[in-house]
Amino acid sequence: MTKLLLTVVATFALSTPAQAKPESWYWGFHLGGGSAAFNGTLGSKVSTYNSNPSLYPTTMASKLFFLWPISEEGLLGVSSGGAIKFYSNDANVSQSATAGQSMLTLSYMHRFGPEHGRGWYFKGDAGMGVASAQDNILTPNTNLTRIGLGFCFEAGYGIGLSDETALLIGAEVGGASGNSYYAFSVGPLF
Repeated sequence: MTKLLLTVVATFALSTPAQAKPESWYWGFHLGGGSAAFNGTLGSKVSTYNSNPSLYPTTMASKLFFLWPISEEGLLGVSSGGAIKFYSNDANVSQSATAGQSMLTLSYMHRFGPEHGRGWYFKGDAGMGVASAQDNILTPNTNLTRIGLGFCFEAGYGIGLSDETALLIGAEVGGASGNSYYAFSVGPLF
């Protein structure tokens, strides 16, 4: 009986888990928080928000992406996302201001683990970026917009949840139109 038990334990210990079949395409999304910085006219507007003690800031980051395999380790696709800094006035919830950076980019994701969504990964995005601010508090109905280059670099770790789903946990730094943000995010890869 001891010999049989040792054989069973050794078989499970030495066997490698079955790997998921590579997909023909992948998609996923990220949600997280971080910080955003702005310069120029947008920076002046955001500094005014930051110095106002009655405004409370919250920064959120999000991303939606679609990727297709181009090599065993690489995926290429498109991504849309960015960061938004939302300011609310505690005295009047209907008063708010936002400053955001959004992008529509070409994306490349490289895996260092055994398969996509498992182990360490790096993702780079580059394309069109838009930085904007909308004010309904200090100078109502004021909108500022700058269009330019958008970029993002992300590094993280993927944890397999099933054969077809993984959880990506990452840190990213990016920017749109000469502004910048960083975020820590989490989301699925399907």
